[in-house]
Amino acid sequence: MTELKTLTELNSNAELRQEVIDQLNKDFGSNVPDFEWDDSVVDPFSAFVTSFEHFLKVWLREHEQKLMQILYRVDLFERKVKFVWSYDADERPRRLAFMILDRELQKVLTRRLNKQK
Repeated sequence: MTELKTLTELNSNAELRQEVIDQLNKDFGSNVPDFEWDDSVVDPFSAFVTSFEHFLKVWLREHEQKLMQILYRVDLFERKVKFVWSYDADERPRRLAFMILDRELQKVLTRRLNKQK
């Protein structure tokens, strides 16, 4: 199994990165345009997180209830989601983005591990 110390290592693992993006698109469903990775920029991971943060900021403001349903589908622990609300409103999208990406990565790595068995 591939072991990543940080999410930023997705920059160097295209196959795993695509699986995480595919899982993210699956969990968010047809509610949103597909998320994509842009390898043409200097720091693709930071660019993706910034774009995802912007998306979350808008959804927190305009579609919070729908976003909560999606977070349930992503399978974030309720206490973690509640913890995000303890942060300043400007910090919430970034915290939430990293929680979601981390959870999606966990799902992908677990699925890979189970395939090996």
